[in-house]
Formats: sequence, C-alpha cells, structure tokens
Amino acid sequence: MAFHVVYLTGPPASGKTTLCGRLKDKVNPLAIYHYSALLLDHVRSSHSEFINLSEDDLRKRSAALITSEDVAAVDKRLIEMVQHSRTEAHVIIDSHAVTKESYGYRITPFAIPLLQALQPTLIVMLYAEAHEIDRRISRSSGGRPLVSKFEADFHIALQAQVAVSYGLQLGLPIYVYDSTDSVDQASENLASKLNGRVSRESA
Repeated sequence: MAFHVVYLTGPPASGKTTLCGRLKDKVNPLAIYHYSALLLDHVRSSHSEFINLSEDDLRKRSAALITSEDVAAVDKRLIEMVQHSRTEAHVIIDSHAVTKESYGYRITPFAIPLLQALQPTLIVMLYAEAHEIDRRISRSSGGRPLVSKFEADFHIALQAQVAVSYGLQLGLPIYVYDSTDSVDQASENLASKLNGRVSRESA
C-alpha cells in the first residue's frame, strides 16, 4: 500500500480543520499535522515567557512572536514526523503560508528543499466566498481578524499563488475545493483519493 501525503492549505475560516475532522471518519489510517499547533507547542516549550500562549494569541500576533529560528525548528520536526508516518498512514499537512498582519499580509512559504523532503503527493486548497468567510469569523473568530471582501478575496488569491507554485515546483496536481456551502463534497472527493492507491499522476 502506498500512502498519500497531502499538503492542505487555504485562508482562515475556509474549513481546513472541519475537513480534517470529516476525513478522520472516512480514511484509515490517517495522520494529521496542523502546522500552527506544532508551532505553538514549539514556542511554548522553547520560550518560557510564552508558556501560556494560546492559539488565538498566535493568530493575532504571529509576526511579532515567531522568529525564523522557530519556523526552521518546526520545519525540521515536521519533516521527521512526516517521513516516519508516511510509511504506515496517509498524512495531511495543514498549513498556510499567508497570514493577515496589521500592516497587510505576510507570506512564509516552504523552501524548495523542504518541499522536496516532505514529498507531498497531492496539493489541496480550500476557499470560500467572502460573505461566508465573514460570517464564520464573526461567529467564532479564534483570534482571526475580520476582513473586508477585498481582503478576503486577496488572501485567497495570494494563497492560491503559493499552492500553484508548489505544484509547479513538484509537478503535482492541485485540487481547489469551494467550501462556501460546506466541506462535504471536498471531504468525499479527497477521501476517495486517499482510500485508493497513489496513482502515476500524483506519485
């Protein structure tokens, strides 16, 4: 059995966490790594002043809190975990290179050597229409700032450019799912890919 490694991305409130939860019920074995959670664990354990840092705090102040050294350490750990897990389960890497900051946006993409070490087999991106992004953030912000329609659309465009660049660099297919109504179709489609063998198209 060959296992997939999925790079999953999308702007805030696009449904990535919900999608991962749905896939847990549809795909087995499955390992999921949320980059933000790994980063939070690292910062808490490495910097005593951040021992009580929450994920909401991290979202609000990411640029002010996270150093390039923190990112490098988490990248190294991620590679080790994925290389181990992919031998016994499908793997999903939930990450987004684009973050909304007070001054605009920050893009911190994976370097090409890191992408090559992770060896993803599929690139998946979620997006939702601006009005739905606004509704989700208003209902439960989780430290995510409210954004205008332009900002929501621009964030999606920036994140899509990163995803496409990854696909071009690695020669991989890219699946972009509309999650405006729900993640049901995305979860069914992706589950069918994961429950099959790695194809020549995506290997």
